[in-house]
Amino acid sequence: MKILDKSKVFGKIMANKVGLTQNPVAARWVITNRCGYHCSYCNTHEYEHKDMDKKDVDVILEKIKTLGIKRLSISGGEPLIGDHFSYIIDKCREFGISPIVNTSGFHFEKQIESLKKTDLIQFSCDGPEEVMTKTRDDRAHKILEDAVKLAVENKIKFSFACTMTKYNTNPEMLNYMLELAKSYDTVVAFQPLKEMHGKNSSCQDLMPTINNVRESVKFLIDKKIAGNKNIRNSLEGLNHIKNWPSYEKLFCTAGKLFIIIMPDGAVVSCDRLSYEVESNTNLISDSTEECMDKLETPSCEGCGFCGATELNHVYSMNFSPIKDLLKL
Repeated sequence: MKILDKSKVFGKIMANKVGLTQNPVAARWVITNRCGYHCSYCNTHEYEHKDMDKKDVDVILEKIKTLGIKRLSISGGEPLIGDHFSYIIDKCREFGISPIVNTSGFHFEKQIESLKKTDLIQFSCDGPEEVMTKTRDDRAHKILEDAVKLAVENKIKFSFACTMTKYNTNPEMLNYMLELAKSYDTVVAFQPLKEMHGKNSSCQDLMPTINNVRESVKFLIDKKIAGNKNIRNSLEGLNHIKNWPSYEKLFCTAGKLFIIIMPDGAVVSCDRLSYEVESNTNLISDSTEECMDKLETPSCEGCGFCGATELNHVYSMNFSPIKDLLKL
């Protein structure tokens, strides 16, 4: 995304805050629940919505355009196996929307021509091979390694995202991730594992201890203060996640600055909440105004998702994280 476009995003954030618009600046579209893995901390594969028809994809894309969304995060499941992945990328480019993709690297080579058209790939990486085998399976590290190599060869911009579990909340594993990011001149976002709010945990055995998280975050804060350029999180974001699992109060902009679009077209504020009833709004059947009117800011114990946390800080008039947001 160009600097001028990024400045427009921050202008829209402020317009949203003062009530000049209720439209979000960003969206994450879960285009499929299908995935090549059953990661131990992910429950996406448990849902059985089929990929939507192309005519409904077109409806969603037109409404994303109408909302004036500047950045679309294409996710899953594994988005690269979605039925309409390449078409969505092409339409984003046609509509002037910045596409970024969250992926494990699965099917990367098959989608390489479409991936060349993206603004950013966010590779999910939990650590070295022994960690990836525990959280995913024994194919995961090699698939990711091959995908990163292809990204480098094709000059595709990418970063890493690391979910912090009991297997990688220690200096050795954190250093591994920092050195990995450094070797590719990119950044890595660290995000503590979050239980699905309102639902019994299915990943309790992966939870790190509170002390391990806080010591790990202190390690990252010290690195950041010392000038490490490979940590995606801002200092404000790191200071926020050190309070895991119960965070200090920070206004949540879910449903205001960003929305989540599910594989069936349902729109929710956040996908880390367990909804007792299905979403009461759908971007296929409802107008954009109806969708935004019906969305509510969720109430939970908070989260440490990097992008959301920093948008929350900016919305709360703390502009320090902007320099870290501009990296991507």
